Amino acid sequence: MNARNYFPTSPLYRFHRLYRFYPFYRFYPFYRLSPKLTTFILISLFFATFNLSAQTIPDSLKIEKEIDISGIEVIAERNPAYYIMEKALANKVKNNYEKYKSYSYVAYDKLFVPVDVKIDSTTNATDEEKDDLKVFDEMYMFFSESISQGKFMAPDYKKETVTAMQVSGIKDPVIDIFLAQLQINSFYDDYINVANTRYLSPLNKESILTWKSKYYFNIEDTIYKSPVDTIFVISFRPVLSSVFSGLSGFLHINSSHWALEKVQAKIYERNEDEKRFFNIDFLQTSEFLHDTLWFPTYTKIDLVLSNMNMTANDISIFPYVRSERFMYNVEFDDHIRKRDFNNIQYSVDPNAYYRNQKYWEENRFVEIDDKATVTYHVLDSLDKDMNLTRKLDFATSLLFGKYSLWKFDLLLNHIVNYNQYEGFSLGIGAETNHRLSKVFKIGGYYRYGFKDKASKWGAFSQIRLHRDSDWLLNLSYSNDLKEAGGRYANNNMSLFNPEYFRNYLVDRMDLVRSINAETSIMAFKHFRFALGLRMDKKTPCYNYGFADDNEMLKTNYNFTIAHFGVRFAYKEKFLTTKYGLLSLGTKFPIVQLDYERGIKGFLDGEYSFNKIRLSIDGKINIKDNYRLCFYAEGGLVDADLPYTELFNCLGAYYQFTLFSPSTFGTMRLNEFTSDKYLAVFLRFDFVKFFDTGVKWFSPKPSICFNYGLGTLDKDKIVNHSEVDIKTMEKGYYEAGLNINSILNVNFYNIGFGVFYRFGPYSMPRVGENFAYKLTLSFPL
Repeated sequence: MNARNYFPTSPLYRFHRLYRFYPFYRFYPFYRLSPKLTTFILISLFFATFNLSAQTIPDSLKIEKEIDISGIEVIAERNPAYYIMEKALANKVKNNYEKYKSYSYVAYDKLFVPVDVKIDSTTNATDEEKDDLKVFDEMYMFFSESISQGKFMAPDYKKETVTAMQVSGIKDPVIDIFLAQLQINSFYDDYINVANTRYLSPLNKESILTWKSKYYFNIEDTIYKSPVDTIFVISFRPVLSSVFSGLSGFLHINSSHWALEKVQAKIYERNEDEKRFFNIDFLQTSEFLHDTLWFPTYTKIDLVLSNMNMTANDISIFPYVRSERFMYNVEFDDHIRKRDFNNIQYSVDPNAYYRNQKYWEENRFVEIDDKATVTYHVLDSLDKDMNLTRKLDFATSLLFGKYSLWKFDLLLNHIVNYNQYEGFSLGIGAETNHRLSKVFKIGGYYRYGFKDKASKWGAFSQIRLHRDSDWLLNLSYSNDLKEAGGRYANNNMSLFNPEYFRNYLVDRMDLVRSINAETSIMAFKHFRFALGLRMDKKTPCYNYGFADDNEMLKTNYNFTIAHFGVRFAYKEKFLTTKYGLLSLGTKFPIVQLDYERGIKGFLDGEYSFNKIRLSIDGKINIKDNYRLCFYAEGGLVDADLPYTELFNCLGAYYQFTLFSPSTFGTMRLNEFTSDKYLAVFLRFDFVKFFDTGVKWFSPKPSICFNYGLGTLDKDKIVNHSEVDIKTMEKGYYEAGLNINSILNVNFYNIGFGVFYRFGPYSMPRVGENFAYKLTLSFPL
């Protein structure tokens, strides 16, 4: 196939392109004529011009003149690479394997850590030290491999089960979590998701067809693969005038169906001095299978972490993580049905870790090299001496707030904690883990607060009735503190969740003795249901009294509560781990409904009421540089209840403190109380505002607007004594500006924010309306 056929250069074609891309030509009188007549006139003008230029010129009119043409440069009217990209864009739906009806496959994965060593010629390192580094020429720092069975059905039903896995030096691996996360979606999608960041794909309308294209394309090479197939090698990178999260690399586009035969890409860096916490190099090759579809048969991903590089004595060591996937036995199977799928997208067969070598030799798609064999031998030996399994287990346990010790997990959130009421507290908490039983676990904790000088404790048990649906039965008893009028308890400590930061500020607590029985299950693909019965005896840890119907002032309260909850997360996906199901998230809003029914006269319950809380949490990506995050919640109680069962309206004010999303940054804690309320939190993020080219400085603004509304009947306020009850039925308003990622360190990005309170509940002094925030975010 001749490349000339795809780049028409006739004047008529050039006029057509000019007419298409420059709207002012549409005011030409041709637009008043019919399409057929317009075409006839244009063709006639073309031939008239051609004939005129071909007339013989008399010799008397000829002028002989020498012209130097050595410096003439012929430049295309429009970059021809864009014509090819338009062809690929027009065929992207047809070529996208994730849009095909259904297929199944077998995948062989390798995950290993090679090491590049650079020795400066002027180094003062000894010959013995240099010889030690030769070990990296003989083995990897780490090596693992797995075999999995997968199936897919459009539009987005996926399921992959690991049938075999072995890891060098690790006898109880958790590397399956990392394997599941280190995958990149189809390059035919409009955006490529890498480590929770969206990067604009070069095969996107905004990249090619817009008035100001986001990417620059250039034809680097043309390869004639066969008499009918031509491969165009096109480089791409963001245009220098654009600021967005982009990629750079090469696209190999085959003229057969205009499909991506090969893709090489990495996260774009505008200059060599710009260093990221991580970078990813991506390579994927595809084959035309069964004369049906271009399918990716090989994928390679290199993950480079900047803080892994080590330099000493002019010797530099550069380890990086490499993942390779080979997909084979691909069948386009029309017998796959929706009932074959559930919410669990990635799981591991319990027998996967115990396959013998004969199984591996028969089922490996490619043979492992000598370096991998040596790695297995050396690290398996080191595991006996250095206990590598325990060290890796420790690292992954931190993600779940747990540290494994044999058949038990230490609960880290009970070891050290802090809030304004308790001050610092020390304690211990533990639970059994999967090594003791995959069906049940039991645990407990004890904690002592140094400010309130009081002990807290609790015990719990859990039975897993069904693994795939995550059907759980929970029983618990606790004698612990809970925030008065606060949200439902969130005891899961996570360094990666800023919403936990508000817990440090809480200063009004109830001592609650609670017995709880609950069952929960995932059902109907997108729902999780919970049903339970709870008995609470609450004693306020502050001066407070409540007058009941008999006008008796009471200082402790008994509740018997039946509760029901439902969580709806459309198309949320999970992977199975030894700790249970781990959510892979969803791009759709998550809706949570909780209902409580107070039962008077049953198991010492003193109050009859209905309590409802509804929330919605989501985000909307606007093009490639902006994101709108929103969270709204509301609640109501239909009875006159003690302060502890009302709503304290989510205040989180200290003049300078950590920023916690979905809270009012300028509202004082416990400032407002309601039995009916609504809170709306909006945040507009600039995902990529501008590039500074500086390693540690990449500010990202975020604009916030929060609104609250709450009421409480005046005749109910008189029943509460010793606490100041205020309502916000006029509406509470605040706005803020966060500059995130001002300072980038290895683990956290640090920023600064300021919030301002305005409207009917603003403070009389201007300075009292301001609150200043320190923002923390995790780069991945």
